[in-house]
Amino acid sequence: MSCGSLVDTLVDPAHRPVPQAMQLLEEHHWPGNVAELATVLHSAATAAGEGPIRRDHLPTYVRTGRSLTPLEQAEAAVIAEVLASTGGNKTEAAKQLGIARPTLYAKIRSYRL
Repeated sequence: MSCGSLVDTLVDPAHRPVPQAMQLLEEHHWPGNVAELATVLHSAATAAGEGPIRRDHLPTYVRTGRSLTPLEQAEAAVIAEVLASTGGNKTEAAKQLGIARPTLYAKIRSYRL
């Protein structure tokens, strides 16, 4: 399934990304697969309010194309997956990951999840 099809499935039509944002989403390598994409889209839609997702609503690592190391990619993927499985409950996600909640928050900020 293409990134565009997933975006259509995961995002309300009112938040459909503008072409520049969609291009960045399509060019980004998604180490966390659908879970990471869903997390990014949810955050971007929240930042967008009632309008479409613009480039500036996307995390820095998606906008700049900063490549994560393989270890960072694996860690970000696991964190995104656990966050998705807990419905975004960070306390429960930290417990499942075996890390302190402040550590989880730091990793979420670092990986822009």
